[in-house]
Formats: sequence, C-alpha cells, structure tokens
Amino acid sequence: MSRREAEFPNEPKTVGDLMRAPDLLKDLKAGRLVVVPPVSVKPLEWQSTAWNHRSANIYVIEDMGTNWTHDRFWLAAHGILDNVGLGRFGTLEAAKAAAQADYEARILSALTASPDHTAGLIALVEGMGAEAARMKAMRKRLDHRIHCQRKSNRDNWEIVERRRKWIGSQTAQRAFIAMRARARAAEAERDEAKAQLRTGEAQYGVLDQQNKHLLARALAAEAKADALREALAEAIAAFPHIRDEQTQKALDVLRALTEQNNG
Repeated sequence: MSRREAEFPNEPKTVGDLMRAPDLLKDLKAGRLVVVPPVSVKPLEWQSTAWNHRSANIYVIEDMGTNWTHDRFWLAAHGILDNVGLGRFGTLEAAKAAAQADYEARILSALTASPDHTAGLIALVEGMGAEAARMKAMRKRLDHRIHCQRKSNRDNWEIVERRRKWIGSQTAQRAFIAMRARARAAEAERDEAKAQLRTGEAQYGVLDQQNKHLLARALAAEAKADALREALAEAIAAFPHIRDEQTQKALDVLRALTEQNNG
C-alpha cells in the first residue's frame, strides 16, 4: 500500500469507482474533495559491503558488529560539507526504513502543489452521468424491442407448431381430399362450359349462315316487288280504260304481291 492509499483509503481509483462513489459530485462542488495527481517516491536501492550499506551516495548504514546489541546499525546522511547522523537502530530493516522516510520527506518538500483538477472532474462526472442516463434509456428501449421480438417469435413458433400438427392430422388429410375433389369437380365444370361454348359458337355460325341466306332472299323478293310495281304502273298507264275481268284480276294479283312485299 502506498502512502497516498494509506492517507486516502476511500479515494476512487477507476471510472466505475467514480460513478459508484456516494455524493461524489456534491463533495467536488463543495470543495470537500480536491483532485490532484497521486505522487509516490521510488524506494532506495542499496549496495552492501562487508562494513556498511550505501544508497544513492547519500545514506550510509554502518554495521558496528555483533558486540552492539540495541544500536548495532548507525544511519547517516552524507552532505556536501559534513555528515548528518540520523540515528542508531537495532536491525538493518529499521535503519533502511528510517532512511526511506527521510528520503521521501526531502523529495516531497521540494515539490510544488499540483494544479487542482476538480473542475475538469466535475465536468467529466456530469458528462458521464448524462451519458449513463442516455445509455440506460437506450437499454430500456432495446429491452422493450427484444421483449416484443421474443414474443413475436414465440407467437410465430406456436402458429407454425399448430400448423405442423394440424397438417399431420387426419382432419387435415380429409380436408385435403375434399379440396382435391372440389378442384376436380371445378375442372370438369370448366371443361363442360368450354364444350358448351364451342357448341354455341357452332350454332351461332349456322344461324349466321341462315340469316345471310334469308337476307339474300329478302333482297331478291324486294327486287321482284320493285319490278312488279314498275310493271303495274306501266300497265295502268298504257291501258287506263281497260277494265275487263282478266285484266282486273291481273291488276289485283300485282297489288297483292306488291302489298305482301311491302309488308
């Protein structure tokens, strides 16, 4: 555990921690939480000899030997002009820990305060909150669409299953046989209607020929009537005073024929 983790055990470390931190946005806006980049000091590296232990050409731990019980290891810091004693320790580990603490204190005292990133983090958290709300609404809509699609698929599957079961049943087979019989009956009615149509067309042709023949006869009779009318008119004009019985009969026959043709 680093020194910052020890001082701030509840500090959020990931985006998920930021989103789950209680009242994080309120604390940031109220100034109760200052956001600065974490700073840590690297541990010292030691080189050991038979008489002492050195690190970074600054710290020296002198081993006074086994005759010394409680203060066997003497710690000193080498300066430019003189050495500074930092204490005597019963174990090497305690002396190294004291040297590390002194080293961190000297390094941190030379650092300046980092800029406050609270405003940027507030904007980030607010943006993440808005994005989370949008994603939540989108997820709700997608869940609704998935639910509707699953329901539709389930309904369609049930319909297909019912159709499959019905097609394999005896009722479906009987219905198919009856439908095929109706189709054959409809085909027979169609063939019969076609035959009747052909018969009607043939009869229509015969009647058309008869009508043409009758029309020709009517035209010939009309021509004869016209000739008779002309002959009658000529006879009356030629013999206006002849009124014997035979001539009168001939005139009556011509009038009758003329009237019949006119009728």
